[in-house]
Amino acid sequence: MSGTILEFGHRISDRVYTPRPAAYAVVTGPTRHVAILRTLKGCFLPGGGVEPGEDAEQALAREVREECGRDVHILQRIGEATEYVEDAAKGNLAVHGVFFHAAFAGDHAFPHEKDHELQWASAEDARNLLTRESHQWAVSRAFAGWL
Repeated sequence: MSGTILEFGHRISDRVYTPRPAAYAVVTGPTRHVAILRTLKGCFLPGGGVEPGEDAEQALAREVREECGRDVHILQRIGEATEYVEDAAKGNLAVHGVFFHAAFAGDHAFPHEKDHELQWASAEDARNLLTRESHQWAVSRAFAGWL
């Protein structure tokens, strides 16, 4: 997959954006459905911010466990994208996401964030439901050979 980093969202030229490294997964199940998380802020792929001392893979494993209560197995790297977002609590962010194609590992469920509802959707439905354009792009890339 290409080394090009795409940009999504609307970058307003007079605003300062705080860089936010992140990692996300297009988690697929045996029926080729995609795991999405419904929250009060919208629908997102599992994943989130990379903390100091973590790499993208470590952050993804931690975030998926926190949000979904599951372990994750990375299948392949999809690519990278930056999305410019406004967050009421965090301000203007340049979210630089590393995206992976992944599957849940094992059947064991752990306690997870209660405000994250895990849902399964077809690739087409997931693209329509996901709030961020970069997440929609990642689903399209993950399913490029299947659609």
